[in-house]
Amino acid sequence: NLEQSTKPITTFEFNHDLCLLKDGCDYSQVDFAHKYIGGGVLDQGCVQEEILFVCCPELIVSKLICAKLADNEAIVITGIEQYNEYSGYAEKFKWQCSHEDRQNRDKYGRRFRQILAMDALYFHWSNKKSQYEKNKIDREICKA
Repeated sequence: NLEQSTKPITTFEFNHDLCLLKDGCDYSQVDFAHKYIGGGVLDQGCVQEEILFVCCPELIVSKLICAKLADNEAIVITGIEQYNEYSGYAEKFKWQCSHEDRQNRDKYGRRFRQILAMDALYFHWSNKKSQYEKNKIDREICKA
């Protein structure tokens, strides 16, 4: 309950110079996920989440073990390795070549990369004002 909480929201650093997948290796990366993690990666999707999943195919396993995200849930996946390079986006997406991931490893041998998957609500243009309703704002803040 955000109204009754006395805990402050923690600070974080945001680097707006990083792009989709290529520059975020040393950071936790956010997957703006579908409520069913992976979205259309095994079907016809080819935007941000699906590109992340085909470049780091270990993520596809999460489709098998993760349920639909609830309003108060996010998923953290640690140790992701990138195997593919790409160019383009959506209908212009194209596999480029194999990728040799040189990211450092943690003490468990996992790549030092974390993915935070969280779904945002979709607000159709015909009802975009609803995103400012208190319950919708609270939900999005709790996700983040």
